[in-house]
Amino acid sequence: KLASQVRAVEWIETGGELGALLLESRLVKDLAPASNRRLRKSPGVYCLRLVATEGALRPVVEPLEASDLESGTEAYGPFRTERDAWRAFEGKAREAGLCLKVAGRETGGGSCFAYQLGRCRGACVGKEPLLLHDARVRLALASLRLRAWPFSGPVGIRERANDGPGTLLHVIDRWQHLGTARDESEVTEVLRAGTERPFDPDGYRIVAKCLERLPPRDLVPLARTERDAS
Repeated sequence: KLASQVRAVEWIETGGELGALLLESRLVKDLAPASNRRLRKSPGVYCLRLVATEGALRPVVEPLEASDLESGTEAYGPFRTERDAWRAFEGKAREAGLCLKVAGRETGGGSCFAYQLGRCRGACVGKEPLLLHDARVRLALASLRLRAWPFSGPVGIRERANDGPGTLLHVIDRWQHLGTARDESEVTEVLRAGTERPFDPDGYRIVAKCLERLPPRDLVPLARTERDAS
């Protein structure tokens, strides 16, 4: 059905996989194609935080703030909707045998439903110490913890140019792709322009995955311009 609707094909060459992934993420959000919903722009971005309530840690879902990407901040995500955040937490809770009643996701008297099925260690009835349950909550969510931006400023990620010798430089700051440059003057222009785009969870995941395997020689530290630093 999709193929029968095609009337023309256009393509854009990129220097490599990173450039292709970043461009795809941006174009899908800008053009909103009907058949690609996974990378669509979302009205908001959310994270999970843990708040001490009644002697135990309970998750709350709140909008993601820039400060959540600073070193030492404990937040989990990112998520496109509040529903996605709760779904992720409850999935991790089931996997780890956590108590949804202690977590504030179940109400009523007595034990939680999972305890009756033998899938909760009994924090809801005093069988498991709440401090131990708190530790297991953090452990269960560890893979979802938001990473702090590991650099003091923006960085450039080198990638081979597709139309001749030389390299492109993808300018990244606080996990967000600001633009791609070919030389120092273009880098300065990208940094000076900054970005008005909201936090992009797809861009965050693309960049985080890239940095895990990026050779140090392909990473270029950059300095924020006066306007960007403000």
